[in-house]
Amino acid sequence: MRVDGRRRTWFYRLACLGCGGLVVFAFPAPSLWWWAFFCLVPSVVLICKSPTSRESLVRAWWVGAGYSMVAIYWSIPNIGPAILLVGFGLGIVFIPWGWILWRYTRAELSGWTLISCIVVSSSAWVTGELVRSWSSLGGPWAMFGNTQWNNRDFLSMASFGGVWIVSLALVAINVAIGLALVGNATGLIKLLSWGLAALMICFGFTFGAIRGDPRPNAHFSVALIQPGPGLSTFPRFQDELRLSRSTLSRHPQLVVWGETSVGFDLARYPGRLRELEQLSALLHCDILVNQDSTTYGPNSKNQGIYKTSLLIDQTGVINSYSKMRLVPFGEYIPFRSELGWLSNISRAASVNRKRGKVAKVMELGVGLPPIGPLICFEETFPDMSRKLAGLDAQILVYQSSDSTFQESWEPDQQASLGAIRAVEDERPTVEVALTGVSGVFDSGGKPLAWLPTSWHGAKVVNVPLTYTTDLFLVWGYWVPYGCVLLLCLAGALYARMRPWRPRE
Repeated sequence: MRVDGRRRTWFYRLACLGCGGLVVFAFPAPSLWWWAFFCLVPSVVLICKSPTSRESLVRAWWVGAGYSMVAIYWSIPNIGPAILLVGFGLGIVFIPWGWILWRYTRAELSGWTLISCIVVSSSAWVTGELVRSWSSLGGPWAMFGNTQWNNRDFLSMASFGGVWIVSLALVAINVAIGLALVGNATGLIKLLSWGLAALMICFGFTFGAIRGDPRPNAHFSVALIQPGPGLSTFPRFQDELRLSRSTLSRHPQLVVWGETSVGFDLARYPGRLRELEQLSALLHCDILVNQDSTTYGPNSKNQGIYKTSLLIDQTGVINSYSKMRLVPFGEYIPFRSELGWLSNISRAASVNRKRGKVAKVMELGVGLPPIGPLICFEETFPDMSRKLAGLDAQILVYQSSDSTFQESWEPDQQASLGAIRAVEDERPTVEVALTGVSGVFDSGGKPLAWLPTSWHGAKVVNVPLTYTTDLFLVWGYWVPYGCVLLLCLAGALYARMRPWRPRE
Protein backbone atom coordinates (compact mmCIF):
# COMPACT_ATOMS: atom_id res chain seq x y z
CA MET A 1 0.00 0.00 0.00
CA ARG A 2 2.79 2.36 0.86
CA VAL A 3 4.52 1.63 -2.46
CA ASP A 4 1.28 2.19 -4.38
CA GLY A 5 0.72 5.45 -2.51
CA ARG A 6 4.21 6.60 -3.39
CA ARG A 7 3.67 5.78 -7.05
CA ARG A 8 0.39 7.68 -7.03
CA THR A 9 2.09 10.68 -5.45
CA TRP A 10 4.78 10.80 -8.11
CA PHE A 11 2.22 10.24 -10.86
CA TYR A 12 0.32 13.36 -9.78
CA ARG A 13 3.53 15.37 -9.45
CA LEU A 14 4.59 14.43 -12.98
CA ALA A 15 1.08 15.30 -14.14
CA CYS A 16 1.54 18.74 -12.56
CA LEU A 17 4.85 19.13 -14.37
CA GLY A 18 3.12 18.36 -17.68
CA CYS A 19 0.12 20.57 -16.94
CA GLY A 20 2.43 23.50 -16.21
CA GLY A 21 4.01 22.99 -19.63
CA LEU A 22 0.63 23.16 -21.37
CA VAL A 23 0.74 26.95 -21.10
CA VAL A 24 3.37 27.15 -23.85
CA PHE A 25 0.80 26.72 -26.64
CA ALA A 26 -0.67 30.11 -25.80
CA PHE A 27 2.68 31.75 -26.57
CA PRO A 28 4.17 32.26 -30.03
CA ALA A 29 4.77 30.45 -32.32
CA PRO A 30 1.39 28.65 -31.90
CA SER A 31 -0.07 31.92 -30.51
CA LEU A 32 -3.34 30.31 -29.39
CA TRP A 33 -4.38 33.29 -27.26
CA TRP A 34 -7.71 31.66 -26.35
CA TRP A 35 -5.82 28.71 -24.83
CA ALA A 36 -4.66 31.00 -22.00
CA PHE A 37 -8.25 31.35 -20.74
CA PHE A 38 -8.35 27.76 -19.46
CA CYS A 39 -4.89 26.14 -19.79
CA LEU A 40 -4.21 26.51 -16.04
CA VAL A 41 -7.46 24.79 -15.06
CA PRO A 42 -5.97 21.24 -14.86
CA SER A 43 -3.20 22.59 -12.61
CA VAL A 44 -5.73 24.34 -10.36
CA VAL A 45 -7.76 21.13 -9.99
CA LEU A 46 -4.70 18.95 -9.26
CA ILE A 47 -3.46 21.39 -6.60
CA CYS A 48 -6.87 21.75 -4.94
CA LYS A 49 -7.16 17.95 -4.80
CA SER A 50 -3.84 17.58 -2.94
CA PRO A 51 -4.27 15.30 0.11
CA THR A 52 -2.04 17.44 2.35
CA SER A 53 -0.77 20.99 2.67
CA ARG A 54 2.77 19.83 1.96
CA GLU A 55 1.70 18.02 -1.19
CA SER A 56 -0.07 21.16 -2.45
CA LEU A 57 3.21 23.05 -2.14
CA VAL A 58 5.08 20.39 -4.09
CA ARG A 59 2.45 20.21 -6.83
CA ALA A 60 2.42 23.99 -7.25
CA TRP A 61 6.21 23.93 -7.39
CA TRP A 62 6.14 21.30 -10.14
CA VAL A 63 3.49 23.22 -12.09
CA GLY A 64 5.77 26.26 -11.98
CA ALA A 65 8.79 24.19 -12.98
CA GLY A 66 6.95 22.75 -15.98
CA TYR A 67 5.80 26.23 -17.01
CA SER A 68 9.30 27.70 -16.64
CA MET A 69 11.21 24.93 -18.43
CA VAL A 70 8.89 24.58 -21.43
CA ALA A 71 8.72 28.36 -21.87
CA ILE A 72 12.51 28.46 -22.35
CA TYR A 73 13.05 25.04 -23.93
CA TRP A 74 14.97 26.71 -26.77
CA SER A 75 17.69 27.80 -24.31
CA ILE A 76 18.93 24.22 -23.81
CA PRO A 77 21.86 24.70 -26.27
CA ASN A 78 23.01 27.65 -24.15
CA ILE A 79 22.50 26.35 -20.63
CA GLY A 80 22.38 22.57 -21.06
CA PRO A 81 21.43 20.65 -17.90
CA ALA A 82 21.12 23.95 -16.02
CA ILE A 83 17.58 24.15 -17.44
CA LEU A 84 16.52 21.84 -14.60
CA LEU A 85 18.11 24.19 -12.09
CA VAL A 86 16.43 27.20 -13.72
CA GLY A 87 13.04 25.50 -14.05
CA PHE A 88 12.77 24.18 -10.52
CA GLY A 89 14.39 27.33 -9.16
CA LEU A 90 11.82 29.59 -10.80
CA GLY A 91 9.06 27.14 -9.88
CA ILE A 92 9.47 28.13 -6.24
CA VAL A 93 7.70 31.45 -6.82
CA PHE A 94 4.49 29.56 -7.70
CA ILE A 95 4.32 27.79 -4.32
CA PRO A 96 2.29 30.49 -2.48
CA TRP A 97 -0.25 30.48 -5.32
CA GLY A 98 -0.77 26.73 -4.93
CA TRP A 99 -0.97 26.77 -1.15
CA ILE A 100 -3.61 29.52 -1.19
CA LEU A 101 -5.75 27.49 -3.62
CA TRP A 102 -5.47 24.42 -1.41
CA ARG A 103 -6.16 26.33 1.81
CA TYR A 104 -9.35 27.96 0.52
CA THR A 105 -10.79 24.70 -0.79
CA ARG A 106 -10.45 22.72 2.44
CA ALA A 107 -14.03 23.61 3.35
CA GLU A 108 -17.14 24.14 1.28
CA LEU A 109 -16.90 27.39 -0.64
CA SER A 110 -19.29 30.24 0.04
CA GLY A 111 -19.76 33.29 -2.15
CA TRP A 112 -17.32 35.34 -0.07
CA THR A 113 -14.62 32.66 0.12
CA LEU A 114 -14.95 32.01 -3.63
CA ILE A 115 -14.32 35.66 -4.51
CA SER A 116 -11.58 35.93 -1.90
CA CYS A 117 -9.83 32.81 -3.25
CA ILE A 118 -9.90 34.14 -6.81
CA VAL A 119 -8.52 37.54 -5.80
CA VAL A 120 -5.86 36.37 -3.35
CA SER A 121 -4.57 33.45 -5.43
CA SER A 122 -4.36 35.61 -8.57
CA SER A 123 -2.44 38.22 -6.56
CA ALA A 124 -0.05 35.49 -5.43
CA TRP A 125 0.60 34.52 -9.06
CA VAL A 126 1.35 38.12 -10.09
CA THR A 127 3.58 38.52 -7.02
CA GLY A 128 5.50 35.46 -8.19
CA GLU A 129 5.86 36.98 -11.66
CA LEU A 130 7.17 40.16 -10.06
CA VAL A 131 9.80 38.20 -8.14
CA ARG A 132 11.00 36.23 -11.14
CA SER A 133 11.11 39.38 -13.28
CA TRP A 134 14.29 40.36 -11.43
CA SER A 135 17.02 40.36 -14.09
CA SER A 136 19.32 38.13 -12.02
CA LEU A 137 16.61 35.45 -12.02
CA GLY A 138 16.28 35.50 -15.77
CA GLY A 139 13.94 38.45 -16.22
CA PRO A 140 10.21 38.55 -16.98
CA TRP A 141 10.29 36.17 -19.93
CA ALA A 142 7.02 34.40 -20.79
CA MET A 143 4.81 36.21 -18.30
CA PHE A 144 1.29 34.84 -18.56
CA GLY A 145 -0.10 38.14 -19.84
CA ASN A 146 2.26 38.02 -22.83
CA THR A 147 0.03 35.34 -24.37
CA GLN A 148 -2.46 38.05 -25.39
CA TRP A 149 -0.05 39.93 -27.67
CA ASN A 150 -2.25 39.18 -30.71
CA ASN A 151 -5.57 39.63 -28.87
CA ARG A 152 -5.71 43.41 -29.11
CA ASP A 153 -8.98 43.87 -27.22
CA PHE A 154 -7.85 41.99 -24.13
CA LEU A 155 -4.30 43.33 -24.39
CA SER A 156 -5.57 46.91 -24.28
CA MET A 157 -5.82 46.57 -20.48
CA ALA A 158 -2.01 46.77 -20.45
CA SER A 159 -2.24 50.54 -21.06
CA PHE A 160 -4.01 50.70 -17.70
CA GLY A 161 -1.90 48.34 -15.59
CA GLY A 162 0.83 46.90 -17.78
CA VAL A 163 1.18 43.25 -18.68
CA TRP A 164 0.63 42.56 -14.97
CA ILE A 165 -3.08 43.32 -15.11
CA VAL A 166 -3.46 41.00 -18.11
CA SER A 167 -1.79 38.20 -16.13
CA LEU A 168 -4.00 38.97 -13.15
CA ALA A 169 -7.18 38.72 -15.23
CA LEU A 170 -6.15 35.51 -16.99
CA VAL A 171 -5.19 33.73 -13.76
CA ALA A 172 -8.43 34.87 -12.12
CA ILE A 173 -10.42 33.40 -15.02
CA ASN A 174 -8.56 30.08 -14.81
CA VAL A 175 -8.99 29.89 -11.05
CA ALA A 176 -12.71 30.66 -11.29
CA ILE A 177 -13.21 27.86 -13.82
CA GLY A 178 -11.07 25.48 -11.77
CA LEU A 179 -13.01 26.17 -8.57
CA ALA A 180 -16.25 25.48 -10.43
CA LEU A 181 -14.89 22.01 -11.22
CA VAL A 182 -13.37 21.11 -7.85
CA GLY A 183 -16.60 19.87 -6.38
CA ASN A 184 -16.61 21.25 -2.80
CA ALA A 185 -19.28 23.87 -3.47
CA THR A 186 -23.03 24.00 -3.95
CA GLY A 187 -24.57 24.28 -7.38
CA LEU A 188 -25.29 27.96 -6.81
CA ILE A 189 -21.66 28.71 -5.89
CA LYS A 190 -20.43 26.79 -8.94
CA LEU A 191 -22.78 28.84 -11.09
CA LEU A 192 -21.39 31.99 -9.48
CA SER A 193 -17.86 30.84 -10.29
CA TRP A 194 -18.73 30.29 -13.94
CA GLY A 195 -20.46 33.65 -14.00
CA LEU A 196 -17.42 35.44 -12.58
CA ALA A 197 -15.19 33.84 -15.23
CA ALA A 198 -17.56 34.95 -17.99
CA LEU A 199 -17.83 38.45 -16.50
CA MET A 200 -14.03 38.90 -16.43
CA ILE A 201 -13.73 37.72 -20.03
CA CYS A 202 -16.44 40.14 -21.15
CA PHE A 203 -14.82 42.99 -19.25
CA GLY A 204 -11.46 42.38 -20.93
CA PHE A 205 -12.93 42.47 -24.42
CA THR A 206 -15.17 45.42 -23.62
CA PHE A 207 -12.17 47.42 -22.37
CA GLY A 208 -10.54 47.09 -25.76
CA ALA A 209 -13.69 48.05 -27.63
CA ILE A 210 -14.11 51.19 -25.51
CA ARG A 211 -10.46 52.21 -25.83
CA GLY A 212 -10.50 51.94 -29.61
CA ASP A 213 -7.59 52.43 -31.98
CA PRO A 214 -5.05 55.23 -31.46
CA ARG A 215 -5.32 58.30 -33.66
CA PRO A 216 -1.96 59.24 -35.21
CA ASN A 217 -0.65 62.79 -35.02
CA ALA A 218 2.11 62.25 -37.56
CA HIS A 219 4.03 59.50 -39.39
CA PHE A 220 7.66 58.42 -39.40
CA SER A 221 9.42 56.30 -42.02
CA VAL A 222 11.89 53.68 -40.75
CA ALA A 223 13.93 51.11 -42.70
CA LEU A 224 14.44 47.64 -41.21
CA ILE A 225 17.60 45.84 -42.34
CA GLN A 226 17.59 42.05 -41.81
CA PRO A 227 20.56 40.33 -43.53
CA GLY A 228 19.87 36.87 -42.09
CA PRO A 229 22.33 34.14 -41.10
CA GLY A 230 25.27 32.66 -42.95
CA LEU A 231 27.60 35.65 -43.41
CA SER A 232 30.76 36.33 -41.45
CA THR A 233 31.48 39.71 -39.84
CA PHE A 234 32.83 41.83 -42.72
CA PRO A 235 30.77 40.34 -45.58
CA ARG A 236 27.67 40.87 -43.44
CA PHE A 237 28.66 44.51 -42.90
CA GLN A 238 28.93 45.03 -46.67
CA ASP A 239 25.59 43.30 -47.24
CA GLU A 240 23.93 45.58 -44.69
CA LEU A 241 25.38 48.60 -46.48
CA ARG A 242 24.00 47.30 -49.79
CA LEU A 243 20.54 46.62 -48.32
CA SER A 244 20.48 50.08 -46.75
CA ARG A 245 21.35 51.76 -50.06
CA SER A 246 18.45 49.92 -51.70
CA THR A 247 16.00 51.98 -49.60
CA LEU A 248 17.11 55.29 -51.14
CA SER A 249 14.04 55.65 -53.37
CA ARG A 250 11.71 55.08 -50.39
CA HIS A 251 13.21 57.95 -48.38
CA PRO A 252 13.52 56.50 -44.86
CA GLN A 253 13.93 58.92 -41.97
CA LEU A 254 15.88 56.35 -39.93
CA VAL A 255 17.71 53.15 -40.86
CA VAL A 256 17.98 50.46 -38.17
CA TRP A 257 20.31 47.46 -38.19
CA GLY A 258 19.96 44.49 -35.85
CA GLU A 259 21.91 43.46 -32.78
CA THR A 260 25.58 42.58 -33.46
CA SER A 261 25.24 44.04 -36.95
CA VAL A 262 28.76 45.47 -36.50
CA GLY A 263 31.00 42.78 -35.09
CA PHE A 264 34.07 44.98 -34.57
CA ASP A 265 35.05 48.21 -32.83
CA LEU A 266 34.40 51.05 -35.28
CA ALA A 267 36.94 53.19 -33.42
CA ARG A 268 39.65 50.79 -34.63
CA TYR A 269 38.30 50.65 -38.19
CA PRO A 270 37.92 54.29 -39.32
CA GLY A 271 37.43 53.20 -42.93
CA ARG A 272 34.27 51.25 -42.01
CA LEU A 273 32.98 54.20 -40.01
CA ARG A 274 33.48 56.46 -43.06
CA GLU A 275 31.35 54.05 -45.12
CA LEU A 276 28.53 54.50 -42.62
CA GLU A 277 28.96 58.28 -42.68
CA GLN A 278 28.75 58.23 -46.48
CA LEU A 279 25.65 56.04 -46.30
CA SER A 280 24.00 58.53 -43.95
CA ALA A 281 24.82 61.38 -46.31
CA LEU A 282 23.42 59.43 -49.27
CA LEU A 283 20.14 58.58 -47.52
CA HIS A 284 19.83 61.96 -45.73
CA CYS A 285 19.00 60.21 -42.46
CA ASP A 286 20.62 58.77 -39.35
CA ILE A 287 21.60 55.09 -39.04
CA LEU A 288 21.26 53.06 -35.84
CA VAL A 289 23.68 50.14 -35.80
CA ASN A 290 24.68 47.76 -33.02
CA GLN A 291 28.30 47.06 -32.20
CA ASP A 292 29.27 43.81 -30.43
CA SER A 293 32.98 43.82 -29.78
CA THR A 294 35.76 44.37 -27.30
CA THR A 295 35.91 48.08 -26.61
CA TYR A 296 39.24 49.64 -25.75
CA GLY A 297 39.79 52.87 -23.89
CA PRO A 298 42.14 54.78 -21.61
CA ASN A 299 40.62 53.20 -18.50
CA SER A 300 41.46 49.48 -18.42
CA LYS A 301 38.71 48.90 -15.82
CA ASN A 302 36.05 49.72 -18.44
CA GLN A 303 37.56 47.62 -21.21
CA GLY A 304 35.67 44.51 -22.23
CA ILE A 305 32.99 43.20 -24.55
CA TYR A 306 29.99 45.53 -24.84
CA LYS A 307 26.86 45.47 -26.96
CA THR A 308 26.32 49.09 -27.96
CA SER A 309 23.73 50.89 -30.06
CA LEU A 310 25.45 53.61 -32.12
CA LEU A 311 23.57 56.45 -33.82
CA ILE A 312 25.56 57.63 -36.83
CA ASP A 313 25.10 60.56 -39.18
CA GLN A 314 27.38 62.00 -41.88
CA THR A 315 29.70 63.45 -39.20
CA GLY A 316 30.24 60.18 -37.28
CA VAL A 317 28.89 58.65 -34.07
CA ILE A 318 26.54 61.18 -32.44
CA ASN A 319 25.08 59.04 -29.63
CA SER A 320 25.50 55.62 -28.06
CA TYR A 321 23.86 53.27 -25.57
CA SER A 322 25.38 50.11 -24.07
CA LYS A 323 23.23 47.16 -23.03
CA MET A 324 22.50 47.23 -19.29
CA ARG A 325 20.66 43.96 -18.64
CA LEU A 326 22.41 40.89 -19.94
CA VAL A 327 21.08 37.42 -20.71
CA PRO A 328 21.93 34.96 -17.92
CA PHE A 329 24.19 32.20 -19.28
CA GLY A 330 23.94 33.59 -22.83
CA GLU A 331 25.97 36.75 -22.10
CA TYR A 332 27.24 36.03 -18.62
CA ILE A 333 27.24 33.13 -16.19
CA PRO A 334 25.88 33.94 -12.73
CA PHE A 335 28.32 32.85 -10.01
CA ARG A 336 30.90 32.05 -12.69
CA SER A 337 33.38 30.75 -10.11
CA GLU A 338 30.92 27.94 -9.27
CA LEU A 339 29.03 27.50 -12.57
CA GLY A 340 31.71 28.38 -15.10
CA TRP A 341 32.02 24.71 -16.08
CA LEU A 342 28.73 25.05 -17.96
CA SER A 343 30.55 26.86 -20.78
CA ASN A 344 32.47 23.61 -21.43
CA ILE A 345 29.35 21.52 -22.09
CA SER A 346 27.00 24.12 -23.61
CA ARG A 347 26.97 27.43 -25.47
CA ALA A 348 26.97 29.43 -22.27
CA ALA A 349 29.11 32.58 -22.40
CA SER A 350 32.82 31.83 -22.17
CA VAL A 351 33.45 35.43 -21.03
CA ASN A 352 31.09 37.74 -19.13
CA ARG A 353 29.99 40.78 -21.12
CA LYS A 354 30.19 44.25 -19.63
CA ARG A 355 27.12 46.26 -18.66
CA GLY A 356 26.16 49.78 -19.65
CA LYS A 357 25.26 52.31 -16.99
CA VAL A 358 22.57 54.71 -18.24
CA ALA A 359 19.40 54.49 -20.36
CA LYS A 360 19.33 57.05 -23.17
CA VAL A 361 16.88 58.77 -25.46
CA MET A 362 18.47 59.67 -28.79
CA GLU A 363 17.57 62.83 -30.68
CA LEU A 364 17.34 62.63 -34.46
CA GLY A 365 17.21 65.56 -36.85
CA VAL A 366 15.13 68.71 -36.46
CA GLY A 367 11.41 67.94 -36.43
CA LEU A 368 11.94 64.20 -36.06
CA PRO A 369 10.76 62.19 -33.02
CA PRO A 370 13.34 61.10 -30.42
CA ILE A 371 13.87 57.34 -30.15
CA GLY A 372 14.48 55.07 -27.17
CA PRO A 373 16.89 52.22 -28.03
CA LEU A 374 17.06 48.92 -26.14
CA ILE A 375 18.91 45.75 -27.02
CA CYS A 376 17.29 42.32 -27.37
CA PHE A 377 16.67 40.85 -23.87
CA GLU A 378 15.91 44.32 -22.50
CA GLU A 379 12.66 44.31 -24.46
CA THR A 380 11.26 41.85 -21.89
CA PHE A 381 11.44 44.41 -19.06
CA PRO A 382 8.38 46.69 -18.79
CA ASP A 383 10.24 49.18 -16.60
CA MET A 384 12.98 49.87 -19.17
CA SER A 385 10.61 50.76 -22.00
CA ARG A 386 8.43 52.77 -19.61
CA LYS A 387 11.46 54.77 -18.46
CA LEU A 388 12.36 55.69 -22.03
CA ALA A 389 8.77 56.69 -22.78
CA GLY A 390 8.83 58.82 -19.63
CA LEU A 391 11.98 60.51 -20.95
CA ASP A 392 9.93 61.52 -24.02
CA ALA A 393 11.01 58.81 -26.45
CA GLN A 394 8.31 58.76 -29.14
CA ILE A 395 9.42 55.49 -30.74
CA LEU A 396 10.83 52.47 -28.91
CA VAL A 397 13.50 50.70 -30.97
CA TYR A 398 14.75 47.19 -30.15
CA GLN A 399 17.74 45.57 -31.82
CA SER A 400 17.92 41.80 -31.55
CA SER A 401 19.72 38.74 -32.88
CA ASP A 402 18.34 35.23 -32.46
CA SER A 403 20.81 33.25 -34.55
CA THR A 404 21.15 30.52 -31.90
CA PHE A 405 17.39 29.93 -31.84
CA GLN A 406 16.44 30.31 -35.53
CA GLU A 407 14.44 27.09 -35.78
CA SER A 408 12.68 27.40 -32.40
CA TRP A 409 9.73 29.41 -31.11
CA GLU A 410 12.01 31.97 -29.43
CA PRO A 411 12.20 34.54 -32.29
CA ASP A 412 8.41 34.76 -32.43
CA GLN A 413 8.20 35.15 -28.64
CA GLN A 414 10.83 37.87 -28.77
CA ALA A 415 9.14 39.84 -31.53
CA SER A 416 5.68 39.54 -29.95
CA LEU A 417 6.91 41.54 -26.95
CA GLY A 418 6.88 44.61 -29.17
CA ALA A 419 3.07 44.55 -29.11
CA ILE A 420 3.04 44.34 -25.29
CA ARG A 421 5.44 47.26 -24.84
CA ALA A 422 3.61 49.34 -27.46
CA VAL A 423 0.28 49.09 -25.64
CA GLU A 424 1.80 49.58 -22.19
CA ASP A 425 3.62 52.79 -23.11
CA GLU A 426 1.35 53.93 -25.95
CA ARG A 427 4.36 54.28 -28.21
CA PRO A 428 4.98 52.50 -31.52
CA THR A 429 7.69 49.87 -31.34
CA VAL A 430 10.23 48.83 -33.95
CA GLU A 431 12.20 45.60 -33.58
CA VAL A 432 14.95 44.80 -36.05
CA ALA A 433 16.59 41.38 -35.93
CA LEU A 434 19.94 40.51 -37.43
CA THR A 435 18.62 36.96 -37.77
CA GLY A 436 15.19 36.28 -36.33
CA VAL A 437 11.81 37.96 -36.54
CA SER A 438 11.56 41.71 -37.11
CA GLY A 439 8.33 43.50 -36.33
CA VAL A 440 6.70 46.92 -36.10
CA PHE A 441 3.61 47.72 -34.01
CA ASP A 442 1.59 50.88 -33.62
CA SER A 443 0.74 52.19 -30.15
CA GLY A 444 -2.40 50.05 -30.06
CA GLY A 445 -0.47 46.83 -30.66
CA LYS A 446 -1.53 46.52 -34.30
CA PRO A 447 1.19 44.82 -36.39
CA LEU A 448 2.49 47.01 -39.21
CA ALA A 449 5.22 44.57 -40.25
CA TRP A 450 6.15 41.01 -39.33
CA LEU A 451 9.24 39.65 -41.08
CA PRO A 452 9.89 35.95 -40.28
CA THR A 453 13.26 34.26 -39.87
CA SER A 454 13.15 33.17 -43.52
CA TRP A 455 12.98 36.80 -44.75
CA HIS A 456 16.17 38.63 -45.69
CA GLY A 457 16.27 42.15 -47.05
CA ALA A 458 15.26 45.74 -46.34
CA LYS A 459 11.77 47.01 -45.65
CA VAL A 460 10.58 50.58 -45.12
CA VAL A 461 7.59 50.97 -42.80
CA ASN A 462 5.50 54.10 -42.29
CA VAL A 463 4.96 54.29 -38.51
CA PRO A 464 2.04 56.34 -37.09
CA LEU A 465 3.01 58.48 -34.10
CA THR A 466 0.76 59.21 -31.12
CA TYR A 467 1.37 61.42 -28.11
CA THR A 468 -0.89 60.00 -25.42
CA THR A 469 -0.30 58.98 -21.81
CA ASP A 470 -2.28 56.38 -19.87
CA LEU A 471 -2.23 55.07 -16.30
CA PHE A 472 0.63 52.58 -16.65
CA LEU A 473 2.97 55.24 -17.96
CA VAL A 474 2.08 57.48 -14.99
CA TRP A 475 1.79 54.97 -12.13
CA GLY A 476 3.95 52.11 -13.40
CA TYR A 477 3.94 48.93 -11.33
CA TRP A 478 0.86 49.77 -9.28
CA VAL A 479 -0.79 46.42 -10.13
CA PRO A 480 2.00 44.04 -8.99
CA TYR A 481 2.81 46.20 -5.95
CA GLY A 482 -0.89 46.25 -5.11
CA CYS A 483 -0.92 42.45 -5.36
CA VAL A 484 2.02 42.25 -2.94
CA LEU A 485 0.20 44.53 -0.49
CA LEU A 486 -3.03 42.55 -0.77
CA LEU A 487 -1.15 39.31 -0.23
CA CYS A 488 0.50 40.70 2.92
CA LEU A 489 -2.86 41.89 4.26
CA ALA A 490 -4.45 38.51 3.54
CA GLY A 491 -1.57 36.77 5.31
CA ALA A 492 -1.90 39.03 8.36
CA LEU A 493 -5.66 38.43 8.48
CA TYR A 494 -5.18 34.68 8.18
CA ALA A 495 -2.61 34.68 11.00
CA ARG A 496 -4.98 36.71 13.21
CA MET A 497 -7.99 34.48 12.54
CA ARG A 498 -6.12 31.21 12.92
CA PRO A 499 -6.67 29.75 16.40
CA TRP A 500 -3.59 29.71 18.60
CA ARG A 501 -2.64 26.33 19.99
CA PRO A 502 -0.25 26.30 22.94
CA ARG A 503 2.54 23.75 22.93
CA GLU A 504 1.87 20.73 25.07
